[in-house]
Amino acid sequence: MFTRRSANRRHLVAERSSPSFVGKRPGLQRPTAFIFPAAGAVLAIVAFPTAYAVFLSLTDNNLISPVQHFIGLGQYRAALADPIFARSVINTFALATIALNLELLIGLGLAQLITSRVRTRSAWQALLMVPLMVPPVLAGYQFKWIFNPDVGVVNDALYSLTGSVHSINWLVDVPLGWISILVAELWIGIPFVTIVLIAGMLSISPEYLQAAEVDGANGWQRFRYVTLPLIGPFIWIAMALRSLDVGRLYDIVRIMTGGGPAHRTETLWTYIGQEATFDGAIGYAAAMSVMVSALSVAFSLLIFVNLFRARAAKA
Repeated sequence: MFTRRSANRRHLVAERSSPSFVGKRPGLQRPTAFIFPAAGAVLAIVAFPTAYAVFLSLTDNNLISPVQHFIGLGQYRAALADPIFARSVINTFALATIALNLELLIGLGLAQLITSRVRTRSAWQALLMVPLMVPPVLAGYQFKWIFNPDVGVVNDALYSLTGSVHSINWLVDVPLGWISILVAELWIGIPFVTIVLIAGMLSISPEYLQAAEVDGANGWQRFRYVTLPLIGPFIWIAMALRSLDVGRLYDIVRIMTGGGPAHRTETLWTYIGQEATFDGAIGYAAAMSVMVSALSVAFSLLIFVNLFRARAAKA
């Protein structure tokens, strides 16, 4: 009996390990079944709210009136004719352009400097993580206190340097308000960009740099013709993520300036939030959010196309 059971067990193991049995396994026969949970989560979290926002944008939904009517593209036409919405678009793109370029330039310099410091590299990387752990809301209050005209650190520093009282309204005057917001955004963004670029520089094989040095290239030439092309994918990844963060900037602007004075420091999402929460124009805010989301998707696709091209060039 024992011999028969052993023979049956060996026969069963051989049958299960045969190619014909492997092909009959339901899991291997339908590998797409593993996609269904993730697809369901995407539909529940992304697709349904997006579809509902599009529906609201086609109505005159308002918190004041419980009755809503279908008005088609009326909210979109109103948004395109809204001068405050146009100003918020210009402000957001201007802030994103200046912030992203400064973050890239400063991040490249810091990454190159920290990468060359082998002994203290870990300490600098740990220090760069500190701004990333601060919530944007807390950062907004922090810089609102720093640029406070009465008890702010900046005006106190100017008083210590010049000996005269400087009551500069950093958060009220238009150019100074944007400078304050830009400083807060750089404080959050530069460490992230620097860490990503450090990872890219550390992934470069030392043989490339050594070969360039043997050929007589100086430090700038090694950086320009060796390091910079090889970290191209990392640059595009950092810029893609940071552009999305700057594009949906809300917390810092809302806390520091509130979009004022007279909507002069208004960004897209602060204006959309103002219309939705304070004015109750849900349909109008939904129309603007759909337009902004479409622009964000198009901009993200452009960045990722350049990312794939950079990866292909590196390969």
